[in-house]
Amino acid sequence: MNKQKSIAWLMMAPLLLALFMLTGCATKTAPFWGDPQTGLILQYQMPEGQKLTYDSWDKTHQVSEMMGMAIEVDIDSTNSFTVQSKGAEEDKNQLTITINDMSFKIQSVQANLEPDMSQVIGKSFDMTLSHLGEESELKGAEEITYEMGPEGTRSIASSFKHIFPDLAGRPLKIGDTWKDETTINEKSGNGETVIRISEENTLDGFETIDDMECVRILSRYTGTLEGRAQQQGIETISTGDIQGTSTWYFAYKEGIFVKHTNKGTAEGKVDVPSQGLEIPFTRDTTSEISLKKSN
Repeated sequence: MNKQKSIAWLMMAPLLLALFMLTGCATKTAPFWGDPQTGLILQYQMPEGQKLTYDSWDKTHQVSEMMGMAIEVDIDSTNSFTVQSKGAEEDKNQLTITINDMSFKIQSVQANLEPDMSQVIGKSFDMTLSHLGEESELKGAEEITYEMGPEGTRSIASSFKHIFPDLAGRPLKIGDTWKDETTINEKSGNGETVIRISEENTLDGFETIDDMECVRILSRYTGTLEGRAQQQGIETISTGDIQGTSTWYFAYKEGIFVKHTNKGTAEGKVDVPSQGLEIPFTRDTTSEISLKKSN
């Protein structure tokens, strides 16, 4: 390097040092959630000791047709639970889930069913939740059960295996989309139902909920259901197609899930091979889960 250039660089050194210090400070204080212009980074961040309580409800109306007669069934369920963080290991939040309240009711002209849920209230289990929303290691959840009448014993585990929405794992701007695939196994004493869902999520905008700045995610989904059951020695085979839309909210600065609303439909049939019966059905479902505001 010639002398003139060396002098020029020496004269610029204080300015470059100042710029370096300023940009260095900016880098150190930059929020982990990124920026709406360059892309938001959505991650679950639950510090040790944090407690979050969620309330949820689910309503389903099903109409089946058998021998020219319409059979209507209404299913209502509620759930209140608290999530307490035990801290994080690597990129995973270690959580304890406690059931505060839970109810389940099936009503039809033929019969009503309302199982005793008192045996699950107050019970707890552990869960691992990744920063992107993948639930795993639900230790003790399978052992928390209740009696579902003719369907036999049912565990609460399936209700929590996909309770938190999955995040994209990359910076997102308004209008960006990502896809998610989910498989839900619902087991009871006399059978099993498998639901497979394909979902496309879109970062739609922003909304403030309980003083928290949230991103609003719009989702469209399709899927299938397949089930087999034995009741009084008679096998039934269920198949159907699912579709619907949902909206959910994530507080990107706090790193917590805030709210989810859903509306979906299913159309399918129940086959009873031994009796040569095919029973078509339609099902409409609405549900919501929301973070309870702290006092």
